[in-house]
Amino acid sequence: MNNLFPKLFSNSKEILTSNNFYWQILAIFLCVLSAIIIYKAIRSAFVTKQKSKKISDFLQGYYSFCVLPAIIIVTLSIATATFALYGWEVYVFNSVIQIIILLLILKTLRFIFFNFIIANIVSLFLILAIIFNMIGILDPIIQTLDSFAMNIGSFRLSAYTLIHAFVV
Repeated sequence: MNNLFPKLFSNSKEILTSNNFYWQILAIFLCVLSAIIIYKAIRSAFVTKQKSKKISDFLQGYYSFCVLPAIIIVTLSIATATFALYGWEVYVFNSVIQIIILLLILKTLRFIFFNFIIANIVSLFLILAIIFNMIGILDPIIQTLDSFAMNIGSFRLSAYTLIHAFVV
């Protein structure tokens, strides 16, 4: 726990002072903007061709929430490959793609189970895990949470296993 905060500050300082970080943020913004433009073009072309209101409502209700995140993931993957081709680090791209995939999965879970509370709690833990992994402090946090444990006979119960069991 003593070396967690200095590592957090040093890794955050290293990331935030890197030019690569700001280029990735700009590229992510452009990818999301281009994905929204592509989505609007596809949606306007698709909706105008629908003759039945029931079919249009069905497709918009069940499939439209997947299309925009899928287009964003494709544009971000292309940008990630382009950045990696030139030898730049792509840590922000990877984290953003992981978060978008996570949110897409959680949106699907909300849509299927109609349970928002569990999905929101799970998303909070998983998004924090992705952010901590990007900064490079996920392993020390896991070790710290695992150190808060209690033994019941041969069974060991830690804060990390409780969170892991709840999320998974």
